[in-house]
Amino acid sequence: MRNCCLFLVVLITASVQAEIIDRIAVRVGTEVITDSEIVREIRLTAFLNSEPVQVSAQQKRKTAERLIEQQLIRREIEVSRFPAPAPSEADAAYAQLRKKLSMDGAKFQQALAAYRLDEQELRSHVLWQLTLLRFLELRFRPAVQVPEQEIREYFERQILPKLKAADAKQEGVFEEFRDEIERELIGKHVDREAEMWLKQTRAQTAVQVHEEAFR
Repeated sequence: MRNCCLFLVVLITASVQAEIIDRIAVRVGTEVITDSEIVREIRLTAFLNSEPVQVSAQQKRKTAERLIEQQLIRREIEVSRFPAPAPSEADAAYAQLRKKLSMDGAKFQQALAAYRLDEQELRSHVLWQLTLLRFLELRFRPAVQVPEQEIREYFERQILPKLKAADAKQEGVFEEFRDEIERELIGKHVDREAEMWLKQTRAQTAVQVHEEAFR
């Protein structure tokens, strides 16, 4: 009987420890974001930026806000049945990332270990980023139209001064920069549309932050 009670105490203690390690940090509607998910996102971001990991209360709040937005997008992706990228596309994106990191196999694994990550977590992150970018492009890009006047104003405001400073050719070069400027402005408009949508969607969603997770 005594051994049985001891076993129950061990189980209860383990359960409490597990709850502390992976406690709920935020509720987004019926979904939750756990403390470990926030910390993993911090580690992934630090790894990709080659920065030290900073798991401070401020950093956790900043990361939680980003994950809240991503959760809202995940829900929209599920509701709209947005197709996931093909495995070949995900593999190509992952290979491109590996090339950008410029690490051989052993060094790459050592770097992952130093950030307490594994390759599957990184692959999942790349797949999600690819899905996210494609969703935002298809969801908001069709509604974006950039007036020609806006493109010309950007050229005159941002490009011409640089050409003048470099004593470069200024006459008749607008067309050389036009497509690049349009792409940049489209990206900014898409970001603005997505930001407005996220703001409206969040206002319609019950978001509960568990403050104890950020102390």
